[in-house]
Amino acid sequence: MTTVAAVHEDSTIPPRKTMESLPSQGASAGLTASPTTQSSDFGDYELLKEIARGGMGVVFLARQKLLNRLVALKMILGGGFATEEEIRRFLAEAESAASLNHPGIVRIFEVGCEHDQHFFSMEFIEGKSLAERLVAGPFVPEEAAEIIAAACDAIEFAHSSGIVHRDLKPANVIVDEMGAPHITDFGLARRDNVSLDTEVGELLGTVSYMPPEQAAGNLDQIGPRSDIYSLGATLYSLLAGHPPFHSPVVADTIMQVINLEPVPLRKLNDCTPQDLETICAKCLEKSPSRRYGSAAELGNDLRRFLRNEPILARPAGSWTRLLKWTQRNPRVALLAITLIAAIVALFAATLMYNTQLSEQRRQAQVAERQALELMELSSSLLSRLEHRRSANSSLQLGRASSFGQLCSTAFQLAQADDRESVRELPGQFTAEVDFFREQLNEPLNSIVVAIEVAANGWNSGPPPEELCNKVASLTAACQTFWSESATVEGTADVVRGLVAARVAQSAQLIITCSDRAACQSAIDRFSILATGTTSVVGLTDLQTTCLNVTAELNRWENGPPPPAVLESAKRARDLALVESNR
Repeated sequence: MTTVAAVHEDSTIPPRKTMESLPSQGASAGLTASPTTQSSDFGDYELLKEIARGGMGVVFLARQKLLNRLVALKMILGGGFATEEEIRRFLAEAESAASLNHPGIVRIFEVGCEHDQHFFSMEFIEGKSLAERLVAGPFVPEEAAEIIAAACDAIEFAHSSGIVHRDLKPANVIVDEMGAPHITDFGLARRDNVSLDTEVGELLGTVSYMPPEQAAGNLDQIGPRSDIYSLGATLYSLLAGHPPFHSPVVADTIMQVINLEPVPLRKLNDCTPQDLETICAKCLEKSPSRRYGSAAELGNDLRRFLRNEPILARPAGSWTRLLKWTQRNPRVALLAITLIAAIVALFAATLMYNTQLSEQRRQAQVAERQALELMELSSSLLSRLEHRRSANSSLQLGRASSFGQLCSTAFQLAQADDRESVRELPGQFTAEVDFFREQLNEPLNSIVVAIEVAANGWNSGPPPEELCNKVASLTAACQTFWSESATVEGTADVVRGLVAARVAQSAQLIITCSDRAACQSAIDRFSILATGTTSVVGLTDLQTTCLNVTAELNRWENGPPPPAVLESAKRARDLALVESNR
C-alpha cells in the first residue's frame, strides 16, 4: 500500500425518514445515536428505531420476534445498491466478530439477507460509547485506566484469535451500565494477516487514532502493536478530552501522526498521574517495537498503576527523545548541528576577544595611573597659590575647588539611572562633605545636608526630585564661586590652571577607557567642565575644543572610544595641559 487515497471514518448522517420518539435504551456498534424511526417489520425483526448511522452501515434497535429479545440490527447503508466490495467488507466484519466469543466483545447473533438487504444482528448494549461520554469532559484517571485495562483483555483475546481490529477508538468502545467496556465494529479487522484492503493507495480507519505505520500506508507493518497504539490514543483522549493528534484537515492530521510527538498529558491535564502519562507515551511510540509487546502487557501495567505498584514502562530519557527527534527530522537536525558548530566557533572568537579586552583593560589601568598624576597637579597648584597669594585669595580658591569636587559627585548622583548603579556615591559624597566642611559657608551647608538626606533616603529607582533640585542649586553656587575666584586679584591664572588640569584629567580618562560604560563618570565630569566651568574662568578656546569632544561623546554608544572621540579628546587634553602649565 502507498499513499492516502480515501479515509473511512464514522460520521453522523441525518436519517431519511421522519422519526418517532421512543425511550432511549443506549447505543450499539460504536456509531453515534440518531433520532428514532417508526417501527416496521424486517423478516423476523421488528425495527423499533434507528440508533446509529456510519460510513458503511445503519444500525437499528430491533426486537427479534422468535426469541422476543432486543438486538442491534446492522444493515449496509446502500441497501440493494451496495457494491460487491461493500458486501464483502460487511460480511467480513460479521465473520470476524462472530468468531470471537468474549464478554468484552459485542456478540453476533445472526447474519442474513432479506429482500437483497444484507444484515447481521448483534448484542444490544445498554450504555454509551466512550465518545458520547467524552462530551461531558475528560475522565477521572483511575476510571480511564480501568476501562482501557478491561478493553485490553478483549483485544488480547482477538489478537490470540488472529484478528487485529485496526479501528479502535472511543466511538467503538461501549460502556454498559456496570461500567464494563465492549468492543464493536470489526469492519476494518485484519484476520490471520490477510487484509481486506485490496485497492492500492486506499487508507481505511480514523486518522486521529491510527498508528503511524497505518497512516503512512505501510499496511504490511500493521499487527497487534498497531492496536496497542490505538488503545493508547483512546486512553489519551479519555484523559485529555481529545485525541493526541487532530486537525480540521485530514491530511494535516496524518502528517502529525507520522511526524510529531503528542503533547505530554500532564501539560493538558495536570491531574494526570505521572505513571499513567508514561504508560500512554509508551503506547504512542512511533516505532512499533518500542510499544508494549501485547495488549496483555498494557493491561497488566494499567492494573499495576491501579494497585499503586511500580509500573514496568519507563519515561523516555533526554537522549532518547533527542535521538527520536533527530530520526524524524534529519534536515532540521543537520541544520541544528551546523548552528551548534557556528555557536562553538563564535564562543571561541568571543574568548579570544575577551583575552584581547583583558589586555586593553591592563593598559587602561596603566593609563589611569597616569591620569592620577594629573590630579596631583591640582593639589600642586593650590600649594603654589598658598606661597604666592594672600590668605584671602587662597581661601577663595580652596572654596571653589571644594565646591567643584562636591558638585561633580552630586551631579553623578542626579544623572544616575537607578540607585543600584551609584550605590557607592552617597557614601563618597558624605566623605567629601566632611573633608571640605570648613570650606563651606552656611547657605551651602544647608544645600549639601539636604543632598545627603535625599541620597540616604533613596532606596531604589531613579533619583528623587528633591535630590535633583538641590544638586542644581549646588551646581549654580559652584559656578558662582568659580566666577568670583577668577576675578579675585592674583588668583585668575591659578583658577584657570586648575580648571585646565581637571579638563586634561577627564580627557585622559576618556582616551584610555575600555568601554563607554566604564568611563561614564569621567564623561559626566568632562561635560560639566565643557558646558560651564571653562567659560566662567575665561578659557574660551579650551571650551570650544571641549564642546567638540562632547558632541562626539553623544554619538558614541558603546565599546571602546571610536577614532573621532580619541582625536577630539587628545586635542582637548593637549590644549588643557598647555594652559595648566602656564
